[in-house]
Amino acid sequence: MISHIKGNVYCICIKLSNSPLKNINTYLIKGDDRNLLIDTGECCEESLAYLREGLSELDVDMNKTDIFLTHFHPDHAGLAKHIASETSRVFVSPIDLEHLYDFTDTHITELTAKWCVSSGVPLNVMEAFLAERQKNYFHFEMPEHTTPIADGDILSCGGHTLQVIWTPGHTPGHLCLYDKENRLFFSGDHVLFDITPNISDWHNVVDSLSDFIHSLMKIRNLEADKVLPGHRSAEGLLSQRVDTLIEHHAARVRELLDVIQANPGKTAYEISGLMTWNIRAGSWDDFPVMQKPFAIHETCAHLNYLLGRRQIKAVSINGTRHYYFRKLLKDDILDLY
Repeated sequence: MISHIKGNVYCICIKLSNSPLKNINTYLIKGDDRNLLIDTGECCEESLAYLREGLSELDVDMNKTDIFLTHFHPDHAGLAKHIASETSRVFVSPIDLEHLYDFTDTHITELTAKWCVSSGVPLNVMEAFLAERQKNYFHFEMPEHTTPIADGDILSCGGHTLQVIWTPGHTPGHLCLYDKENRLFFSGDHVLFDITPNISDWHNVVDSLSDFIHSLMKIRNLEADKVLPGHRSAEGLLSQRVDTLIEHHAARVRELLDVIQANPGKTAYEISGLMTWNIRAGSWDDFPVMQKPFAIHETCAHLNYLLGRRQIKAVSINGTRHYYFRKLLKDDILDLY
């Protein structure tokens, strides 16, 4: 459950309930005066017990501990309010904090309904997702007082100097931490190794896939001997994994273009059902309720990428978008990575 990384850095591995991610890695940097906890786990009793057990084993006093959240997703930020003390500073990107409003019960229902219409998601699928969500881990609140932190800011703890790096893509305000002296890179969900981070379309974000690619290139050449991801383990060089992730999305874009060219006029929901997915499901109809929206959101992110490069076009019929392969004009440039 607890492993020593380097210096004063430890990993507390917390099991995730009902999630294909299996676990969340939270990291603890011990200091003489104050500690720093990086991410927290999902908002449920089981995860809270795991976290408290790990903190107790490391003899951590939360009155002397601050919290850094790589991003607002519930499996990373869900326990912040429950574990923070009155003296804990909770560092978070103000961009993600703003997007967290989208997850309030009323607002997410409104946004989900609009998104479902635009993406061609059937009403029964939307209702099933919202009903499942009521039982899932999206119910959490941030502490009342948070400390905004931004690209280039520096945190110091336990002899470790950490540079904040803004890496939008997985979420609009995703943040990583880089310890140059000790060659450690806390990647959150920006760089994962045996799974690929989900890249979704976001409210008020034009092209999250382009953001993600640019963010990957931003950190590709960091001198890091060890990458500390938010899930699973890390094997191999950071630069190699970045290249693999970029090629993965290039392949997805190429597949998406082929699907649209062969099936003109389909919606994002229908196109998602024609794409290949690495998931244990016999067919698109058999997709788990909570996994299907992630797949559609990722399809939408790739569609937005292609729309921005004028390689496809979208025609709106009664608020629902239908996608077509766009014949390139003489002066168009085909920019596929």
